[in-house]
Amino acid sequence: RPAEHHLAADRIVPNASRGEALTPPAPTPVGGLFGDIDAGYSCATLDGGRYPADPDRFYAEDYEPRLSAMIDHVIDTEGPIHEDVLVRRIARHHGFQRAGRQIRHIVIEIAKGRRGRTQEDVGLFFWSQGTVKEQRAPARYKNRDDELRAVEYICQEELRAIKAALSLSDDPVELARALGIARLNQGARKRLSKVLLTEANPDI
Repeated sequence: RPAEHHLAADRIVPNASRGEALTPPAPTPVGGLFGDIDAGYSCATLDGGRYPADPDRFYAEDYEPRLSAMIDHVIDTEGPIHEDVLVRRIARHHGFQRAGRQIRHIVIEIAKGRRGRTQEDVGLFFWSQGTVKEQRAPARYKNRDDELRAVEYICQEELRAIKAALSLSDDPVELARALGIARLNQGARKRLSKVLLTEANPDI
């Protein structure tokens, strides 16, 4: 069974080929794997030459290798990335107006077998190859569009990394403004407060 983390229902799955779950380490300052990269968010580009999409074959078993390559590219470019954003990237590349249950299931199940992930109460976050165990998230507070500014689409480790990178206080409003969020709704405020409070009091 997954080990409990500081936030309810959080867990880390470092290796998708193994069923175990490990308790993640305490949050670390920005650095290491991501310390020298730009603070801007870069969206993955799925060009038709390298990643040709064939909507008619999407559900075919022999299409999985091509889907896997697309999914790997998106996760390794944008990870940690929320499952909803990943699914939409793949669906849009195939020209689907919406990602139905079956499309979502296919993408997420392939992603689970390809990259490590963490579970939060807002959903799954898939991490770039070789980064999930360290959980040293980037601090991408620049170049986020309206979708990527959504608090529920930013994993707790990255929220803490942004706070550390900008030397912000524990005020959720201050962190929201740094992300370009003009108005903080109740749900977003609650999530930010919970993340910041857990960092300040790791034993709660």
